[in-house]
Amino acid sequence: MRPFIQGYNGDFIKEYVRKELEKRLAEMKDEQYQTEKKKHSVTSLALEGYLKEGFGPEVPTLRAIDRGFVEIVTNQIRLFLFAGNDTTASAIA
Repeated sequence: MRPFIQGYNGDFIKEYVRKELEKRLAEMKDEQYQTEKKKHSVTSLALEGYLKEGFGPEVPTLRAIDRGFVEIVTNQIRLFLFAGNDTTASAIA
């Protein structure tokens, strides 16, 4: 039963991170984003770095971004979230 539950939870978090990427891209397209102080979340920093390398000033849709990049970012953000929680929980315990 455990592999099925892990698979379901993994798919759930991947979809959540993908939605956050889409939300950040929508914010980046907004003109106010360009003039206001930029956010420094992990998602925003990853997207800004990728966009500077490949797309220049134009902000594409998530579908236009390489699937490999989206997969790598999703995995890295999951690792970042879980590793941060686990080490903190272990230190507190």
